[in-house]
Amino acid sequence: MATTWSTRHFEEWEDQLSQAIGHHSSTLLTPEVPFCSSITVRQAEGVAAVSLEGKSSLRLHRWQPPGQLLLWLPQQGWVQDRINGQQVLAEPGTAMLCLPGDELLGETSRYLKGVSILLPSAGFGRSGSTGSLPGRHLAQGSEVVALIDTAHQLLAALRAGAPDAPWLAGLLADHLLFWRDLAKPPPSERSLGAVERRHQIRRARDWIEAHLHRPLRVTELADALHLSTRSLQFTFRQELGRSPPRGDPPAAFAPAAPAPAHRPARRGGDGGPVSAVWIERLRVHPPAVPPVVWRNSGPEPDSGRFGPSGPARLVGQ
Repeated sequence: MATTWSTRHFEEWEDQLSQAIGHHSSTLLTPEVPFCSSITVRQAEGVAAVSLEGKSSLRLHRWQPPGQLLLWLPQQGWVQDRINGQQVLAEPGTAMLCLPGDELLGETSRYLKGVSILLPSAGFGRSGSTGSLPGRHLAQGSEVVALIDTAHQLLAALRAGAPDAPWLAGLLADHLLFWRDLAKPPPSERSLGAVERRHQIRRARDWIEAHLHRPLRVTELADALHLSTRSLQFTFRQELGRSPPRGDPPAAFAPAAPAPAHRPARRGGDGGPVSAVWIERLRVHPPAVPPVVWRNSGPEPDSGRFGPSGPARLVGQ
């Protein structure tokens, strides 16, 4: 359900915006330009989106309240901010982040359109708090592109009243944590040996099998294994050649149900039910050739990509 306020009175707009996103105070910089603004608020469990469109340049001053973070997605125009003294230029194609306790000072272009997404900081779980997020400007990198794309999917779900909006909000929080972890040095192989990595994959499989009745979040899985999201991703890539199933829809982890008569059952890549496919991918089998032998051997001329088709050829044989 959406609530919309439209006004041509600056003081009334300030009061409406404070109700929507928390404490806010502004100064009108272009009184010669007729002021007009529209605010639309959409909410779902654990998330709110505040769409803002207005004319007239403003000077902004706000404090982000505790327990909540704000992600600003500009669509037209720009905001030149200083967040805790750090310069941020929020323009279309980028995003700006305000964490609990942040102080923002800024100025806007004469026409501004964008959306603020409000997420509870409690949704970030034990694996990492918002306080360690790097910077406040999301402007480049494939993970930022994926994060902004997920944010727009969330906005579309809120506009349509879709039931997966809370799940997309959780996925957006996962993207923010992964963006945070990218700024940290990657864990070395020595910090988590091969035996321990394979043990963690088995534990991940057991945890997913025990939680097939509800959607999976990577932060929950990382918490259950007592790993950071970065270490969890490193473990999956080393042992399985892919990242954890972050971003797969919740249905991919639900127990397979009989398909309606008019629609075939959803299948995985190898033809089996999706949930069964995922569990099988997490099964760890002992290698056919011991690593010490493989490192000292060379592939046969007709061998495939992952190793020789016949017995290992030891050096010196």
